[in-house]
Amino acid sequence: MVRPSRLLFVLAAAAVLVPLPGQAINRLYLPTRNASDHKAWITIQNDIKTRNLDSGWVAAGAVREWYAGTYLTGSYYYVRFEFVDKDDKVVCDTKARLFADYTNGNRTETVTGYYKDGHCYIKAFDKIFPY
Repeated sequence: MVRPSRLLFVLAAAAVLVPLPGQAINRLYLPTRNASDHKAWITIQNDIKTRNLDSGWVAAGAVREWYAGTYLTGSYYYVRFEFVDKDDKVVCDTKARLFADYTNGNRTETVTGYYKDGHCYIKAFDKIFPY
């Protein structure tokens, strides 16, 4: 016999982990684009910054698709761009907390990092970060 408290815990966990139809669709990848002339180290974290989902280099002017994390519609993520010079010294660092508000699993809008004249920012989902 399952204790009522254990059953309540299992039901609550299922409600959090199992998305409702139409509200959270698994996303196969999250694309980032480096729109600068410097290479950038990208880090993607979960909403509470306890886990790095993906990280690595993106060349100047390149797009990289990240597959290691499980990206869901209706979820928040932190994306960080660290732009470096030719000696791999960080020249600009910016991050943004993004809400993945996709309406379907096929949307491929990129998260774009910009660096120019000592300033950097991120544009994603029709918003510019930092505000």
